[in-house]
Amino acid sequence: MNSPSHEEISRRAYQLWHEYGSPADRDLEIWLNAERQLTAKAAADAPAAPTPAEPAVDSVSEPHLAPALPDQAASQAFLQKQTARAPQIAHHTGPHAKPPVTGKPLHDRPHSS
Repeated sequence: MNSPSHEEISRRAYQLWHEYGSPADRDLEIWLNAERQLTAKAAADAPAAPTPAEPAVDSVSEPHLAPALPDQAASQAFLQKQTARAPQIAHHTGPHAKPPVTGKPLHDRPHSS
């Protein structure tokens, strides 16, 4: 099965985004929906592969393939990746830096008399 390219998914997601009324907070949902639609379409369009009577098992020449993730796990993985790649913002709750010492007094006159 040939999976859809990033550009194909992007175009379909853009179409769905317009169909849904251009919402600002449903980007991931629309993207995953477009990906599911295109993957299902590709699977339906693909010719049926002939099934062999006895599957050949050759662990030496065939690499181990990881099982496909369910939709929920895939969307969670996508969100984690997106969060990890987000720009890191410095927290401003720590102590403030002291101003550099210039060597001259801060006031012209002494405070006490």
